[in-house]
Amino acid sequence: MREKEELSQNKSIQADFLSQIKSVLPASASLAQELSEQLDISMDSAYRRIRGETPLTLNEAYKLAESYHISLGGLSEEVMGIVQFGYSPLSPDFKSMEDYLRRLLENLRKISKDENARILYCSQDIPVFHNVSLDRVAEFKIFYWMRSIMSNEEMLHQKFSENTIPENLQAMGREIYEEYQKIDSAELWSRSTINSTLRQIQYYWESGIFESQEEALEVLNDMRRLIEGIEKTAARGRKSDDEDSGKYEMYISEIELTTNCALVELQDISAVFLGHHTFNMLETTHSIYSDQTRTWFKNMMGKATLISSVGEKYRYQFFQDAYKKIDQLKHIMEQE
Repeated sequence: MREKEELSQNKSIQADFLSQIKSVLPASASLAQELSEQLDISMDSAYRRIRGETPLTLNEAYKLAESYHISLGGLSEEVMGIVQFGYSPLSPDFKSMEDYLRRLLENLRKISKDENARILYCSQDIPVFHNVSLDRVAEFKIFYWMRSIMSNEEMLHQKFSENTIPENLQAMGREIYEEYQKIDSAELWSRSTINSTLRQIQYYWESGIFESQEEALEVLNDMRRLIEGIEKTAARGRKSDDEDSGKYEMYISEIELTTNCALVELQDISAVFLGHHTFNMLETTHSIYSDQTRTWFKNMMGKATLISSVGEKYRYQFFQDAYKKIDQLKHIMEQE
């Protein structure tokens, strides 16, 4: 009797895990075909795994989890207090940064295919989607991540200048922003959200890491354009003038935000991406953790002020404060 219960439970766990994979595939994709190609097995063997007649091996489960960025937590019974996270380690080279951006782009492409998708983002720092949208800010942020966070040996001996970052990484950043534009989003900011990037720019300026004053001012001017674009998006309540673009909600919290965290809500599943090592992310589809994160977001947004579409006065004040910080730093840099 106990063996039958365990077998039934294992089948259910496997079915849930494969369901998670199915949820991130395009609607036209065949789960059996994907399993056949990924695991190098026949279609018949793939269907036996889908029906639960053949259990996934640990190696097969690991390979699928890696390929589709699904937490292996899907292979164990979900309990309160135990959460498994997926994690993609970074090495200090351009290939690793390219892989990081590609994973982000692939995730956004999968999310944007779900018409019910929504991203809730808690912004201790400016969300990565915005950071990679404009070339000079994108170049600076990637340079900063690779030099100061990843300790890339080559960049430790370089100064920041135009074309320091390969064009393919900048192009990928623009693609990431284009996919982000398609998805409904709600972002939780505070008045200190932009401070981190401004401190990074000021630190590099005061440390002589910019090639020239002109380079530093170009980054800062692009930073202002970035914030101006976000202000317009907030006023519109939509990512762009295109009616098919994603809806945009922007909340300003008076409570200090101490993490970068995203909750992705899809039709059949939710996933949490938790900030790790400055800009990297820990990932999980653990339903209990996702529900707790959703409750946290609801609580924080309930205490925050909505400034997108409505709240014109508070929206004006918030962005004027941001421009003031940028202009103050610009004044410092121009005086030296």
